[in-house]
Amino acid sequence: MERQAKDNAGFSRFSKWCISVAIVYLPFVLFLLLLWFHTAGGELFIDYLKQASSSYLAQVLTTAETQALLLLKLESQFIHYSGYLLVHCLLAIGVGCYFLLQFHHFLNTWQYRRPQCIAFTAIFTFLVLASLVLVVATNTPFSNLTITPFQLLAELIHLEPGFEKISEDSRSYFLYAQLLPIIAAVPAIVLASASFHLRVFGAPQQNRSPAKRLAEELKALKHGLGILSLVLVSAVVTAGFYFQMLTAILPNPEGNQAFVSVFQQLSSSLSSAAGLLFSATLIAAFTPGCASLLLQYQRLYRADENPDELHKTMDKSGGAFHLLQLVKIMLAIMAPAITSPVLDALKGLPV
Repeated sequence: MERQAKDNAGFSRFSKWCISVAIVYLPFVLFLLLLWFHTAGGELFIDYLKQASSSYLAQVLTTAETQALLLLKLESQFIHYSGYLLVHCLLAIGVGCYFLLQFHHFLNTWQYRRPQCIAFTAIFTFLVLASLVLVVATNTPFSNLTITPFQLLAELIHLEPGFEKISEDSRSYFLYAQLLPIIAAVPAIVLASASFHLRVFGAPQQNRSPAKRLAEELKALKHGLGILSLVLVSAVVTAGFYFQMLTAILPNPEGNQAFVSVFQQLSSSLSSAAGLLFSATLIAAFTPGCASLLLQYQRLYRADENPDELHKTMDKSGGAFHLLQLVKIMLAIMAPAITSPVLDALKGLPV
């Protein structure tokens, strides 16, 4: 009877943990749903690009030397992008290893369903990565706004043959490269959420006061937000550089500035959307555990006969939230969202 009660308690914690980790995917699902409502607008945008391309090509591709020069510029831009991507991947791997060590440590404190936790984390990470590739590889509103415009632009100036094809349906490695910043960040995001919620829902009561344990978990929340925010800011910067690669090499002849301007605005909008999506993902990665910690704090505050002592204990353990710390947390959450607008503003400054 006692063993069954423990199994039920373990299953309850495991269920809460699974749901909390899965919530990290919710912002991307909502983003896709919003794009589905914008299907007609995306198709009209692609039709406009196809119609506007003929007059642009007549002015740009006048000689074979012009095409060769554009290809050379693009290869130079792609080399720069590879450097950004390398730094981002190294940062994402380092942060992912940090959260993996935390995941391993707190998994050892969990008395139940350890193999299931490992299996769920691995399968969930794979499903997220597979879904990212799927929505881009198929004709969806997401691919119409991310892949198709740049694919069309590469075809217009005959640059796509310069890159090896994945398949014969004209989708090149160059086009799929825009997924790499997100793919590199996904394991770190999942492991951050998994390790934090293992700590909140899975750690058994040890020889620590509830106030000290709560303070340590709040401290871990602040550190986790800050570290994961660095990876997501790096992903926004890297993805933004990719979106601006093709527009950076386009000539801007008189009479066709609108055509180039459309791609420049699209690049800026995609970078900003990626930042907003990453900020929402950052919130989703920690919200369930944060809500649980707030409930714990509320129960402790009501049960404690000396609330001032509770505050002192939490402050001494690094778990108290002062005004400066709240500002830092808000900056960490908003950092991915404001990265692209800040970079655009800096580019507009006179040099």
